[in-house]
Amino acid sequence: MGKKASGKRRGRRKNQSDRQRSIMAGMTTREPATLDAPPETRSSSPGVTCRGLTVRVESADESNRTVEAVLVTDTPATVRDLRTFEILDEILVIGGADLPDQVPLYDSHPQVRFGPMSVTTDEVHGSARGMRVEGNSVVGTLHFSGDAESLRRWEKVREGHIDSVSVGTRASEFVDIPPGTTQEIGGRSYSAGPNRTLRISTVWKVREVSLVAIGADENAKIREGVDDAPTKTEGKTMNPRLRRFLDDLGLSSAASDAEAVRFLDGLEGTNRTAADAIIAAAEDAVSARSGDAAGSTNDAAGSTDGDTSRTADAVATTATVPNPAETARAERERVLAIQGLGGPEEITRHAIAEGSTREETALAILTHERTTRTAAAAPNAIVRQALDPVSHRQALSAGIAHQLGLETVRSGATDDQRREQERIAESGDQFRGMSLLDVCRESVRMRGGSVTYDRRETVRAAVSSGDLVAIFSPIVNLALQTEFEMQPDSTQGWTSETNLPDFKENERPRIGKDGGLKRLPRGATAQHASWDAIVEKYKAIRYAKQFNIDEQDIIDDSQNALRDTPRRMGNEAAQLRPDLVYSILLANAAMNQDGVVLFHAATHSNLLSGGTSVLSGDAVQDAMGAMKNQREDGRALNLRGLYLIVPPELEFLAQQITASAERGNTGSADGTLNPLRSANLQVRSDSRISTGGVVDPRDDAQLVGTATNWFLSSSQPMIEVGFVGGQRTPRVRSYTLEQGQWGVGWDVNHDIGAQALDYRGLQKSAGA
Repeated sequence: MGKKASGKRRGRRKNQSDRQRSIMAGMTTREPATLDAPPETRSSSPGVTCRGLTVRVESADESNRTVEAVLVTDTPATVRDLRTFEILDEILVIGGADLPDQVPLYDSHPQVRFGPMSVTTDEVHGSARGMRVEGNSVVGTLHFSGDAESLRRWEKVREGHIDSVSVGTRASEFVDIPPGTTQEIGGRSYSAGPNRTLRISTVWKVREVSLVAIGADENAKIREGVDDAPTKTEGKTMNPRLRRFLDDLGLSSAASDAEAVRFLDGLEGTNRTAADAIIAAAEDAVSARSGDAAGSTNDAAGSTDGDTSRTADAVATTATVPNPAETARAERERVLAIQGLGGPEEITRHAIAEGSTREETALAILTHERTTRTAAAAPNAIVRQALDPVSHRQALSAGIAHQLGLETVRSGATDDQRREQERIAESGDQFRGMSLLDVCRESVRMRGGSVTYDRRETVRAAVSSGDLVAIFSPIVNLALQTEFEMQPDSTQGWTSETNLPDFKENERPRIGKDGGLKRLPRGATAQHASWDAIVEKYKAIRYAKQFNIDEQDIIDDSQNALRDTPRRMGNEAAQLRPDLVYSILLANAAMNQDGVVLFHAATHSNLLSGGTSVLSGDAVQDAMGAMKNQREDGRALNLRGLYLIVPPELEFLAQQITASAERGNTGSADGTLNPLRSANLQVRSDSRISTGGVVDPRDDAQLVGTATNWFLSSSQPMIEVGFVGGQRTPRVRSYTLEQGQWGVGWDVNHDIGAQALDYRGLQKSAGA
């Protein structure tokens, strides 16, 4: 080995080894799946697999109710395919893991039915977050909720009574290896046992984590301060990195660990030096993390400094050993994280020198602050109940939203969404009345940082953590989207909507002259319908704006900026659609299909003028008749006028004309019945077609109408509104100010376009 492992290290390894707990391999089930491929090469999803893990409590964080866990290893687990009821072994290829930001934490898994799992939010006791790949394992942190049922389970985990969890996964791509055969997958050889199929899941996703009495994956553990899950051997655990190194040098993959140790002892030269470096790094990792000083001292007393023999513990370790580059990077990140807390210089310096983690340093800073500050100087942000970071941010957002008069429980939400929104709103009551500066202090404290009394430093610390964006952004989104949804839109109903793939010019073809059905003689072949070569074209355009909340706004407690500016932007976004549509009516541009303007009396027969065009029952009837008589390639279209679009000056007259039971000309010999009433015409009124006009968003041109013009639209929309990617509402994106600015900002964009596709279902009257 080059040098002997010290008694201190051996003692710590012994204590580490003594803490290992063995578990039984549990049999799990999965949901049924449609597996149509041959058994040996199935590649569709086999359903949800539940894999067990053994819990340890040494990594538990009392203040945040969290515990770190090794969720999955590449060790085989026994599972059941509910479609075939076949019991098989499964290996999850760690490199194929799809790791969500968060999955729910249950008790003993939701009930598995023949179909999707059905659970309620009451069964959720927290979440698993921060999942990541480390070596041959997936590691994550379990966060427990603060309700009574979840706290009961947290106490049992913390006290060591519940020592197992189980992770549910779903594979989307896999290969089944028949019993007794070997197959190479992804450059690695896998051998199935003599009696069971071996399933190699190459692409899979974590779906949920559950507390259980007994787990199935005997190598996956709740973390005690070590980095990785081991590969189990005869009473010992061979370092996975060392084993891979030996395999690369020619060791058989089927060799036992005892044979691997003999192979290791026979190495010489640079290979021996490299192996010794891996083992030494493993020893240092275990020694640095165990922290069991008493056990180390006792073992050190019995060590023999002259003993240079290789110990079993030196080659068997539970730590995953990073390579030197990874170690250096991790150390840099640790130092930067500690410095980013902004604590007193002496605490920061001591933490870096002693190898403390960011969390340990944050606790030391918090303890220092509590013991040195006076009650009179304490910030007025007081948390009355413990919240996890995500819930904490949501509650702070809800508290500010309450102050600004924003409704956080949205209409149209599902029952589950509404319950969650109500829960967050209730949690936010404790933060009602906080200033923006108080929010900054609370966000720093939430991160475990040092809360200072310098307002500028407090703002900058909150901004740099990223939490301020997370707290303010829901308020900005809520204000903008609420205002957007509240704005009336008089174009609804008589315009259509579509999804556009991009910002390029989009073509809308029409059925050509041969579009109608033709008589087919006996034995003849039907003709193909043709499309006109001339089509209408238009582009979607991005409309955008941005705004900031900077250090000065926060110090001045300009809370209204979080509400009023987003509201204004939401209002402006809502106006884009009617602005575009009415600009098309007033611009009366030439159509691509024939080069004639949209409204033309002679060519399109859709423009009324003169004294008979003034809004009246007779004029509306004339427009409806002209629309019904529109023809295409000699065919009558019989389009029905349904929407009467007028300026505000004509709104009440339009209501009288369309809704009255009788006509005003009672002396008519033909009777007084008003036929427009039974036509169910819908009146739309908008000031954009009046003398005030509208600014065309496409080119900022000012277009004006008159107080007497009016329009009629058919029940079949002639104007199309397109949205890129199907996004009907504006998008909001947050960012942090940089380069001499301190604060947060948001940009808003709305991607939309509109075009008249045909003239036949539109009529215009000049009205005078």
